[in-house]
Amino acid sequence: MYAENHTKAIEENKANLGASLSPLSYGICGKIREIDDVIDALCLAITGVIGLENGSETIPKVPMDDKSGIKMQIVYGKLSKHNKIN
Repeated sequence: MYAENHTKAIEENKANLGASLSPLSYGICGKIREIDDVIDALCLAITGVIGLENGSETIPKVPMDDKSGIKMQIVYGKLSKHNKIN
């Protein structure tokens, strides 16, 4: 339920965020071309900060290899009681 609510909020606000960040999507290092890349980068930065503050977890605990031999794993920052999310 928690993730579902935040996913819905992100989708609802994506258009507004896209409109305000659109000029940035073409200017950052000349490499980021799509607004989704900017949103991904912001999410990774937030996850990194939360992970530094509270530690991180992974899904699955032991990463699996994809068909190219690259380790596949999701890393997320653990939330604490001090993190306030509305």
